[in-house]
Amino acid sequence: MFPACLRHRLPVQNGLAFESLLRATRLDYSVQSLERIDVFLDALRKTRKISEASYLEDPATQNLLYLLAFYVGEVIGRSLGAQPQWSTYEELAAGQPQVDGPAFENSATLSFPHSPGVTLSWFQPLVAITSRLFCERVEKSVLFSAGTLLAREVQQPPAFQQPLPAVPAPPWPVDVARMAREWSGPRGQIEADAPPWAAEDGLRHLFDNARALLREGRVVWGAVVQANKALLQPGPSAGAPGEILVDPGGRVPDADLHAMATTVLSLKGRRFDVPEMASIADYLADENIRVFGLELPSRLSPYPLKVSSTWLARGHLPGGVLAQPLIPVLISDAHPGAVMPRPPCSGRRTCVRRGRPPACSR
Repeated sequence: MFPACLRHRLPVQNGLAFESLLRATRLDYSVQSLERIDVFLDALRKTRKISEASYLEDPATQNLLYLLAFYVGEVIGRSLGAQPQWSTYEELAAGQPQVDGPAFENSATLSFPHSPGVTLSWFQPLVAITSRLFCERVEKSVLFSAGTLLAREVQQPPAFQQPLPAVPAPPWPVDVARMAREWSGPRGQIEADAPPWAAEDGLRHLFDNARALLREGRVVWGAVVQANKALLQPGPSAGAPGEILVDPGGRVPDADLHAMATTVLSLKGRRFDVPEMASIADYLADENIRVFGLELPSRLSPYPLKVSSTWLARGHLPGGVLAQPLIPVLISDAHPGAVMPRPPCSGRRTCVRRGRPPACSR
């Protein structure tokens, strides 16, 4: 959710409380910006803009607090040169049974399991954020709490004031555009020709952007939420629509992405009083509604995951069938929401696995 929603002034589902004040806080990915978050929270506390008794009833306020928590995790990750990993309360409690019962403050827990220099096994930014926001006697500081994880060299001037460089998402070592140029099979197979009815269907958005995805897209894992059962076995159909869950940042562990897709499907057809949950349940039950980049509510996942409708062409599936819950897909920041299964390698290439999704090499 952060920082694209602020940088590009994109709408946030259910709104973002105090957005104009947040913009003035200058969250520029410097360590010093965590100090400005303390000042921002102080201003809200002193003017009593947010009620501790009712903030959990306001999705826009929850979006604000989650955004701040994810931002804190991003700054820490940049200081360490490591990707932050987030866990829900249920995931944390499964491995740490001594944690307190479920609460908003422990609904998103940060860790860096692949960073050897980190001594703290997990960190909950929402604890410091909510304490600073609601406690009259201020004892928590976002900057101070984050300092237990921040790299030492960035906590002193001049590095303290300087924006930290982003940690690149783990890439797949595959040149998608080159793969498309060198494809030796029928062109329609790599481009996934649209079925005749697509011109009057919402999936037209995907087919209109398919060639652009081949030219400039990047590859991430996609977890299948639901698809036509006909794809589970060989058949004469060219393909079928489906729903795919993706992490545009490529940070969510594969198993977690699959588990979240299963959770999303479990909402299908159920009745919810919470509008954001009800809309997902109704959309999945309808099966004729198309979505492109629908954000999962933060109550479902601490990661900014998105669901998109797609076309599962048999020519893009190994053996022409949907045999795995995770498939490589193409996405592009220039064409948000468009998600297309990655076409297979040409006959002159072989697919290998390098600890990440399968990549193409000679």
